[in-house]
Amino acid sequence: MSRPVVAIVGRPNVGKSSLFNRIVGHRHSVVDPEPGVTRDRIMAKTDWNGREFLLVDTGGLVPGSSDPMETHILGQVRIAMEEASLVLFLTDAQTGVTDLDAEVARVLRKKERQTLLVVNKVDNPEADVEVHAFHALGMGPPVPVSAMTGRHVGDMLDQLVKRLPPEAEGEEPEGGIAVAFVGRPNVGKSSLVNALTGSPRVVVDDVPGTTRDATDTFFQHEGRSYTLVDTAGLRRQKNVWKTRDAIEHFSVLRTLKAIERCDVAVLVIEAMDHLVKQDSDILAQIVDAGKAVVIAANKWDAVPGKTSETAGAFMKELWARNPFTAHVPVSLISAATGQRVEKVFSDVLTAYEQWTRRIPTNALNEWLRELVKRNPPPISRRGVPRLSYVTQVGVRPPTFVFFVNNPDTIGTAGERYLERCLREEYGFSGTPLRLLLRKK
Repeated sequence: MSRPVVAIVGRPNVGKSSLFNRIVGHRHSVVDPEPGVTRDRIMAKTDWNGREFLLVDTGGLVPGSSDPMETHILGQVRIAMEEASLVLFLTDAQTGVTDLDAEVARVLRKKERQTLLVVNKVDNPEADVEVHAFHALGMGPPVPVSAMTGRHVGDMLDQLVKRLPPEAEGEEPEGGIAVAFVGRPNVGKSSLVNALTGSPRVVVDDVPGTTRDATDTFFQHEGRSYTLVDTAGLRRQKNVWKTRDAIEHFSVLRTLKAIERCDVAVLVIEAMDHLVKQDSDILAQIVDAGKAVVIAANKWDAVPGKTSETAGAFMKELWARNPFTAHVPVSLISAATGQRVEKVFSDVLTAYEQWTRRIPTNALNEWLRELVKRNPPPISRRGVPRLSYVTQVGVRPPTFVFFVNNPDTIGTAGERYLERCLREEYGFSGTPLRLLLRKK
């Protein structure tokens, strides 16, 4: 299930990044009194009262330019409205209602976007009287907050959660298995989609960043239905900020949303680069989202001096750079020539089946008894772990609950050991696993 997106919009220096940091609970965005300061991060997963959502700080998304300020602000509002389930329209009690506030409100009303009007910098009860003026914006009752002190932020989040779209449990993709193609710019994602579908249904270009939006292609292969999602390339975020390109920023958001709504993510990498840090970062985002994953090492035809040992050496290097890749199906392909692209389909199907796989409880506990007898989990500083029972409580991804005398005795090493043993016994190729520890 994908998380709804909440975008904070407003003119410069009303406290968007401060409110972002207050809600997320960490100092993700650089806060500076200078309007338009470059932020180092503009989105984060967060939750309130158990409801998760993606929070976006548009303050760092819009480039400083010579364009009029009205264009500057309305540009971010238009893009945010395309992507957000809810807009937090942030204003400033200390400066009062401005012409720009009124113009933003007009656009939001025209587009009928779900909006919560928030008045920031209401730092004490004496400032409450300033809030009434914001009724003039016609955006409903203004909600006073102080991002600096945290005053009334909890009340604002209560209202935010109430306005989010209802959660849909166990939703199935309408177009069959939803597959998101993610990766750095210019690694060949669009070319791979074209090679898989046999026709140029998405724009292919050698210029990085040609694909701006997530583009869906519905396709059938050997009786199976797929929704193929070709996404804009993910640059390292610090480089995204340097581009000062608002559309580029939201391409990152759209890619993250594609990961959120897919079943299987195909991480497309360039074979000659092996697995660079940005590839590992994207892989971590996929795993964190709990999605199945396969890797397509593209441009294999361009690897020079290949021998019978090249493929094996490549895989060893891949595993050395990121040990999780040992559990991920990998295809050595060339989208340009069609070499082994069919294997991507079989890898996707394998990962999807493992992602939705359920192991019977009796089989799991028979495995656990043998494991404890043969090679029990390592002893931690907190004591000897005694595992008594295990059951699978979910799929998409597979989730297991282990009952133990004291969960603190397992530790991180013990959790890694249990996951490794689960994979040795049952495979689970291409899917993350979730392990939960409960006291017996």
